[in-house]
Amino acid sequence: MGGLYALLKGNDEQLYKDFRRLGEYIAQASKTFLALTQDLNSAQDHAATLRQIEHDCDRLKEKIHRFLDNNTFLPFEHDDIEELHEHADSVVDLIWGAANRIANIYGLNDPDPELSEIATIIDDMAKETRNLFANLENIKGEASPLAIFQKILGKGKPNVNLWEIVV
Repeated sequence: MGGLYALLKGNDEQLYKDFRRLGEYIAQASKTFLALTQDLNSAQDHAATLRQIEHDCDRLKEKIHRFLDNNTFLPFEHDDIEELHEHADSVVDLIWGAANRIANIYGLNDPDPELSEIATIIDDMAKETRNLFANLENIKGEASPLAIFQKILGKGKPNVNLWEIVV
């Protein structure tokens, strides 16, 4: 029975490891974006760091795609896993896009308290997402990881609903 279970279980640990890394990328991106909003004189440096995080996240997204293509037995619904990692990648893309606009298009020089507040909210959501992705293998019950992620992104305070932006 152990051999059959191992076969059916597949390589779930690799998927969990990749999602933990994806959670780290989201947290790094949000932390860097928050730093950018508080230090606009270094905005281009922060945007360049975010660009690298975004590229790393894209490579991880492709790795997860290959994993899904090569594995039949998955710990969650295939479509949920695909949607979860696609939207997580979109969060990093959107953070980088906002940073790029601030650094290279808008030319902001003075700190903006509202921008910093939004960046703080995004950072809080990113930390929750990192925690979710770090504990995917422990999620049991009715709520899927995708539903939990949607809830995290929909928690925005002053009219910030990242889920609406991402989808």
